[in-house]
Amino acid sequence: MTKFSAQSINDLRTPEATAGRLARKARFVVDVEVDDGSWCELDADDRAHAIRLAHHWVDPERGHARGASCWEVIPETGAVKRRSFFNIYAPIAGYPFEEDTNA
Repeated sequence: MTKFSAQSINDLRTPEATAGRLARKARFVVDVEVDDGSWCELDADDRAHAIRLAHHWVDPERGHARGASCWEVIPETGAVKRRSFFNIYAPIAGYPFEEDTNA
């Protein structure tokens, strides 16, 4: 699992970030917004691993992240596909986790 930090989600979509995914041969990534508003990108082995990572990072008892989204990487280019396949947002004021599956 590789972690890269950025100040904005847009920093994870630069040509440099795309080249990094290609060099790492990443198949799936999880983009996480941590509680200070910065972002990090984690590599995952498969869809299930990506979803587990997202859950763990957003869980208030573990990762304290604001939200996470799971993306499939296009192997030939290192770019992520146009839509995430899973999103999860931290619970706010007693509301439960909010999940969104774009399967």
